[in-house]
Amino acid sequence: MTADAVELSQFPELADRFQVGAVPTVLMRSPSREATLAGALPEPMLLGRLLRLSLGDQD
Repeated sequence: MTADAVELSQFPELADRFQVGAVPTVLMRSPSREATLAGALPEPMLLGRLLRLSLGDQD
């Protein structure tokens, strides 16, 4: 798993490409699916969603 942080004001084309309208936004991608979470999440909730995504479970 990898993670990147991007300052969207410096890269507006990425905001358009991934339809990001709120900050923070977490875009999680796996070979089989993609999930977007807008807004700050408590760490346990974020970790739970990452785990479910990695296992291929639906939210």
